[in-house]
Amino acid sequence: MTEETTTATAAEESDAQQADASPAPESASSDGSDAKSPDAKPLEYGEFSVPDGMEVNEDLLAGFREIGVDSELPQEQAQKLIDLYTGDLQRQAKLVEEQQEAWEAEIKSDPDHEQILGKAKKALDTLLGDSEQDTATRQLLQDTPLGSHPGLIRLLAKVGTLVAEDGFVEGGKRSPEPRSLADRIYGATST
Repeated sequence: MTEETTTATAAEESDAQQADASPAPESASSDGSDAKSPDAKPLEYGEFSVPDGMEVNEDLLAGFREIGVDSELPQEQAQKLIDLYTGDLQRQAKLVEEQQEAWEAEIKSDPDHEQILGKAKKALDTLLGDSEQDTATRQLLQDTPLGSHPGLIRLLAKVGTLVAEDGFVEGGKRSPEPRSLADRIYGATST
């Protein structure tokens, strides 16, 4: 027997075992139709529990309920799926929080971090006004980890340096009389 034939035979045997082991649907009638018994009441879910402090997206939950009812998923099994989903959301939120903390620690480890942050703030204050779009940009930087990204902060600090007011440069001593070309090439010669 070839390897392909062996694999195909094993797959067919596995399918046959699964067909024998799977129970017949309870709602199927003797004539083969999928009619439910007349005394069966429609599946309805009670409240689902979510971790404290987690906001529930009601539209998403309504869609989940619809799929659960269509699939005849019992309340306990539906709750397990919700627990799995909310647990993963909490894991992702923790990863984002840890990344933000790492970025903040990186900036704070720079000996010039106060100067860098000051220049970055100067850039934002100069470039962003009070328009709705500018306010939304400020809010985005405050509410998301993006505002803690070291690369963005350093970029804003460079911009802050460019938009800073120019300082006064004091004049120095008056330059001496121009030297001759020969003096510049061969040095001063005394005659």
